[in-house]
Parts: sequence; C-alpha cells; structure tokens
Amino acid sequence: METTDRTTDTRRAQLQRQLMDLETTIQSLKLKKDTDDEARAEYFRLRGVWARKKALLDRSAPWQ
Repeated sequence: METTDRTTDTRRAQLQRQLMDLETTIQSLKLKKDTDDEARAEYFRLRGVWARKKALLDRSAPWQ
C-alpha cells in the first residue's frame, strides 16, 4: 500500500504543478486575447485543459 500512496501523492503534486503553470500561461494570454487571434485560440484551448486537469485533481483528492 505504501507504494500506491506515494504514487498517488506524486501524481497529485505533478497535477498541482501543471495547474499552476497553466494558470500562469492563461493569465498572460488573457492580456493578449483581445488583440491576437492566435493568443485567443490558445487561451480558450488551455482553459479547457486546465478544467480537465482540475477535475482530475479534485477527483483524486481524498474525502474530507
């Protein structure tokens, strides 16, 4: 069981890091999305990626 717990903790930490990176990127694209079509497309694409990763992280969180 210890290995599984460690794997779960590692995966959760990795998802949290990815979410923080996505949030930073989304914030920078948010400033550009009104004037740049490529930034707008990437902004909305990454918001979807963020939502899926956030849901995965929330689902893997233990009940409190």
